[in-house]
Amino acid sequence: MASNYTEHYGLCQWDAADQVLREEFNQDNKKIDGALATIPQLVFGSYVGNGSATRKIELDFTPSVLFVVAKDGMTFREINGSSQFCGGLVFKDKPALDVYRDRMILEICENGFHVAYNVDNSLYLYTNEPDMKYHYIALR
Repeated sequence: MASNYTEHYGLCQWDAADQVLREEFNQDNKKIDGALATIPQLVFGSYVGNGSATRKIELDFTPSVLFVVAKDGMTFREINGSSQFCGGLVFKDKPALDVYRDRMILEICENGFHVAYNVDNSLYLYTNEPDMKYHYIALR
């Protein structure tokens, strides 16, 4: 049986004279597994825009935070006087909206996120531009 325990997780520490018990190893493994499960994970990925007005990018979890950039690393660009929102940072209940018309640019949804493209060229939504590669980082 362990005679000492670690400060933060109470894991067993044995002295030379201590008898080592399998149950103590199993209890320690359970504590470690539980602690690791609470650590947020970063998930990296990419998608290619298909030009539809809105689209869901499927993930096997619902992110709490999401950051999307176009292939050039930009989240905003201006081309020939046209402002294009092509990414950004969003939180679960805080989508990125077009400041001019209050339209969704990027938002987290259940098991993924939504992206948009201005199919009529009158808006500024470019998170689903046809054939454009985008990269994302999501916090699980």
